[in-house]
Amino acid sequence: MDEVFSTGVLLKKIKKERKFFQLIRTRDKNIIEKWRKERNLNKREVYIYDIGGKYDWEKNEFDHHQIGGADKRENGIEYSSAGLIWKHFGLDLVGEKYIWEKIDKEFVVAIDAIDNGQEIVEKKYGFKMFDLNDLLNLYFPKKRSENKMKKSFLRAVKLVQFILERKIKKAQKNLEDIQKLKEIYQNSKDKRFLVVEDEKISTSLITDLFPDVLFVVKKQKDDVWYIQTIRVKKDEFLRRKYLPKDWGGLEGKELDKVTGLDGGIFCHRALFVASAKTKDVAVEMVKIVLKK
Repeated sequence: MDEVFSTGVLLKKIKKERKFFQLIRTRDKNIIEKWRKERNLNKREVYIYDIGGKYDWEKNEFDHHQIGGADKRENGIEYSSAGLIWKHFGLDLVGEKYIWEKIDKEFVVAIDAIDNGQEIVEKKYGFKMFDLNDLLNLYFPKKRSENKMKKSFLRAVKLVQFILERKIKKAQKNLEDIQKLKEIYQNSKDKRFLVVEDEKISTSLITDLFPDVLFVVKKQKDDVWYIQTIRVKKDEFLRRKYLPKDWGGLEGKELDKVTGLDGGIFCHRALFVASAKTKDVAVEMVKIVLKK
């Protein structure tokens, strides 16, 4: 996965610069030395990554298998070639530090950890989620002839490039949503809840933006208004404040009986989300919770 991601990023960089490129996959030390000489003698732009035994970004060498590795992050995760290449070229490709950091944190760090044999997720229940590494391994056949391996590798690179493009677009949208949420927050009289009328805005961003927001009232499709509780941490289920226990699992008239309102649709039995027929009813439901 390390080599696949690295190739995807470098191809994106080279194509952006409208340069000719040649991709060579080898572990032959003589071939590696040949291309080092080509770089030095003919001033060619040569990138040697995941092989070669050197990390020297000024010479475009990005290996991490040498004794001592190739540096590590502040959190202790060692860099693989993927992380090194993203570190030096990613920001220029995406143009925004927020996007570069988001992709690094949500995508590249895991690649680095896997390739360096470091655990980053606690296996609490004794099974493992199907991840990107598992998906990429499906691309490679059991009978690995050189021709089949080349085709499989290029297909895997295209998949990673697609994922990377989608993550970049998502991060760009997040930047736009952050600005919109900040405006909504500034205009809210009670900062403990926000009313978001645009269903396309990602309210999951609120956890990191506003520590005092407890609920969001948000319009969804078919004019249904949802009351969303806010996570304590974005990667954990725990909420800052839950809906009342006596609302849990109730629907329609049964829910209205306990709220004293008219227009409730349901409240999840885990007390993290509820819905109503109108914005006004949803807001009133939130106000009831805030008084408790």
